[in-house]
Amino acid sequence: MLVRRPRPATATTENPHVPDAFMSEPLRWSVPASAGEFVQGVWKGRWLQVAAPINRVRWSEVAQRGPFERPSSAHAPALGDRGWHAVSPSAHGVHPSWRKVKAGLARVAEGWTGPVPAMAVGGDRLHRGAGMGSSTADLAAASAALAAALGAESPEDVAIETCLSVEPTNGTVLPGLVLFDHRRGAVREPLGPHPSLDLVICRPPGAVDTQRFNRRLPRRLPAVAVEGWRRAFELCATAIRLGDLEGLARAARSSAELARHLGAPPAPPPIVRAAEATSALGWLRAHSGTVWSLMYPPGERPDPAAIRGIWQLAGRPVEVMAATLHATGIVSSPVLPSPWDVIMLPPEERGRTEDRSNAGAAPPL
Repeated sequence: MLVRRPRPATATTENPHVPDAFMSEPLRWSVPASAGEFVQGVWKGRWLQVAAPINRVRWSEVAQRGPFERPSSAHAPALGDRGWHAVSPSAHGVHPSWRKVKAGLARVAEGWTGPVPAMAVGGDRLHRGAGMGSSTADLAAASAALAAALGAESPEDVAIETCLSVEPTNGTVLPGLVLFDHRRGAVREPLGPHPSLDLVICRPPGAVDTQRFNRRLPRRLPAVAVEGWRRAFELCATAIRLGDLEGLARAARSSAELARHLGAPPAPPPIVRAAEATSALGWLRAHSGTVWSLMYPPGERPDPAAIRGIWQLAGRPVEVMAATLHATGIVSSPVLPSPWDVIMLPPEERGRTEDRSNAGAAPPL
């Protein structure tokens, strides 16, 4: 149930799906993507993570163009490209890439009897299933934008709870570096502001389904894994508090190696070679994805093309991206003109709320 501000939300004549109170104060809600996690595993009897947010974002805002403008197939850009794409929320018309967003919007609008605006979603292009927090970013941004449009007192809180109700959620939704219970949200412990850190993100082919990954987590872990993650989490927390980049890199590498207990593959040889050849501090991984990120002190990051060349010499295809650590959490800013991907949610097509079941999921240890 939304806690709403006491202000009018009547439909406008220009766009019957946009409350006029929000036509005069348009905001864009942004959520950072992730380079993976510094640490993700078991600590204090729970599955926890410390995400590595970056300066790549997904955003959402009320779609001022109106919910009934649908581009022709000849002009509609592909999902994920810069541009906008109209997506129907009907049971048979939602592209798989947007089902989680649709579920989140339905939850936010649950019980709302007035007009519901269409939501525009856009931002930096991120690959699905790579472990960069793309679904969390889209879902959180759209949920916050809709919650704000419907008058929620704290759109950020609504967005976080909505995300957790739909799928395991990346800690990028919170400001700073945070020890986060990404499955249930029971732990949200701030560890400190993000240090200055440069990254080269490497994405080999492939994708991992986050929900399926979490359903298949082992019910029991060997003592060596539990102890290893305890040390990694404690080292990570201390390194963040002290701004110790080398300690942070050691914690990240330890957790990346421990992920073998979750069925994740070891570091690919090109990552190890690239780290050695470019004097990287170390690397971190997406524990439920495919990306690996090399870590560098500020100003010491090499040309990403050199990293790609090392992968190519090993005969391994890869996409590389330069990024920096940037932990803003969910933030709002004035709307600027930009192309959109549009998620439509007119009241007559809301449908039933989609539930995430914990049946078969690994329980807290």
